[in-house]
Amino acid sequence: MLEKRIPGSTDHISWLILAQHFGLPTRLLDWTESILVGLWFSVNTYHTNEIKNETDDSKEDAELWVMRPGSLNKYHKNEFLHDDIALGENSLVQYLAEQPMVREEMRYQKAVKKDWKEKYGREFKFPQYPIAFVPQRTFQRQASQLSVFTIHPRPKKGKSIEEILKNKKDLSSFIIPGESKEELRRELLHLGITKRMLFQDLESLSYDILNEVL
Repeated sequence: MLEKRIPGSTDHISWLILAQHFGLPTRLLDWTESILVGLWFSVNTYHTNEIKNETDDSKEDAELWVMRPGSLNKYHKNEFLHDDIALGENSLVQYLAEQPMVREEMRYQKAVKKDWKEKYGREFKFPQYPIAFVPQRTFQRQASQLSVFTIHPRPKKGKSIEEILKNKKDLSSFIIPGESKEELRRELLHLGITKRMLFQDLESLSYDILNEVL
């Protein structure tokens, strides 16, 4: 099913989000504000173009990760990233969204520095670490999944989120035993956390109907 709302040509962050939700690799990492939505993705295997074999029937353990976004952003020590989650319109988020589109990196960085100096009267500090942000939820999937993201800079030897957030209060993982997955899926179904609720397409509706009647 085609997306009806197509972003503008310069709305790089929206294009990245749209690509991410439909299976293209990006520098975004999906998170959600809902623990139940996160749990659904932990106990289900989802393939964008495939409806069969989406239920993870393996006995392998799953993991559910929880992060405090403000602690990640505070690590940058940048006055434009406060001790809370950033918005998609944040200048540093916009820079990281546009960065993959740029062929001449050095010329682009010089232009950014010049524009930043004229606008704010100070030097631009290029982000070296991931940034947590909440986007404008213009796509239906974003709203239903309560989507939030981390956006990551150009791959280099920089620190990962796990290396940055060493305090368990900031970043924790919870192991879900493999034998508990089926029961958790049933509990989530009773709570209304279903595939058709998260993805709103006919394939997801068909998938849920089959699960309920078979």
